[in-house]
Order: sequence, then structure tokens, then C-alpha cells
Amino acid sequence: MPRNRFVSDDRDKKIEQLEEELFLARMAIVDLMPEQLRAVLTANFYCESRELLHEWLRWSVEQIIDAADKRPGHEMGDYPGSGQRAYCPLCGSEASSPYTRGFAFPTGLIRHLEGSHSQQQCSVFRAVERMARDRLRGLEAGGPRIRWSSPRVPPWRVPPPAPTERPAPPTRPSAEIVQLRKE
Repeated sequence: MPRNRFVSDDRDKKIEQLEEELFLARMAIVDLMPEQLRAVLTANFYCESRELLHEWLRWSVEQIIDAADKRPGHEMGDYPGSGQRAYCPLCGSEASSPYTRGFAFPTGLIRHLEGSHSQQQCSVFRAVERMARDRLRGLEAGGPRIRWSSPRVPPWRVPPPAPTERPAPPTRPSAEIVQLRKE
């Protein structure tokens, strides 16, 4: 009987070690992203409830879509007059069509990021989403929470800056049209 206890302890340690390695591998993926996208992907650490997780998912897809390098469809092998297309800014993949490159923008790219409508989900976004869900499950199970020294607001809840008023355009000097008469 004592032997099983040690086997169980070894198994628990191994599971803990593998979970830590998985977390580090996911963070390595995030660290390879450009700074703007890295900030979006690491914002999942604000998700301490399912509501915040769903808000982060919606917001992050919007931010990733904004970061995409859009191209006219005809440059990507689509017919002239078609809409825009873009590669995934996270994983660089494209639609499975042999005739066109990139994803239809924005619909195809959104479906790729979310893994909806029979699209294969972006491997980078899937890894980060699973990291966020695993962290949330740990929090719900009583795991450790981050205690910030000051209240923190998730970036998707920060109101956009107020538009700055443009100064009035300089006034143009007025002129009159004067007709010169020959005398």
C-alpha cells in the first residue's frame, strides 16, 4: 500500500511539471508575437470571471483583425472586384483554397481566429485561449489570484480617448475681384 502513495505522489509531481511546461510553451508562443499583438494576447490575465473572458475574446479578435495587413483580393489571387483578403497576423496561415491566398477580410479571418464555420482555429489564438481558460478554471477552483497594488481596468473597458478638437483653420485673406477699365 505505501508504494501506491509514492506512485501517486510521483504522478502528481509529473502532472504539475507538465502543466508548467505547457504554460511556458504557450507563453513562448506569445513572446514571439509583435509587441502590439503580444499586449492583446497577454491581456487575458485580466480575466478573473467568465464574463471578462468572453469580453476579452471578443475584444482580442477585433484587435487582431485591426492588425491584419489587408490586400485587395485581386493581389491575392481572387477575381477583380472581390473584397479584401489578409493572412492571419498571428500564425500567418491562409484559407485552404488552392486558388486564393489569405482569408476573406474580415469574415474569413474572424472564422479562422474563432474556429467557427468548419474553419480550423488559429493555432496561436487557440493556445492563448486555452491558457486563459485553464487559468480561469484554476481561479474558480480556488487557485492563486494576482493581487495588484492598485485597481486595474482591462484594456477593453478603458474608454477611448476623447476626440481632440481641431483648431479652427486659419482664415484666408479675403480678396475682391476688381475689374480694371481701360480708358
